[in-house]
Amino acid sequence: MKKFISKYILYIYLNFINDDDIEICKSWTIPFMKKLIFTHNIYIWTASVVFFPIFFIVMQAEEIADKILIKD
Repeated sequence: MKKFISKYILYIYLNFINDDDIEICKSWTIPFMKKLIFTHNIYIWTASVVFFPIFFIVMQAEEIADKILIKD
C-alpha cells in the first residue's frame, strides 16, 4: 500500500507540479508564515505575562497540598 501511495504522489509531482508552482507557493507562504509566527509569539509572550501569577499560585497550592498529603 505504501508503495502504491508513493508511486501516486511521485506521478502527481512529476506530471502536474511545475517548478514555477513551487516557487510561487514559497513566495506566497513565507511572508504569511512569518506574520503568523510573529502573531503567535506575541500571543504567547502576552499570555505568559498575564497568566504567570495564576500559575505561580496554583504551583504553590499544589506544593502545599503535596506536603500535607505526605505528612498524613
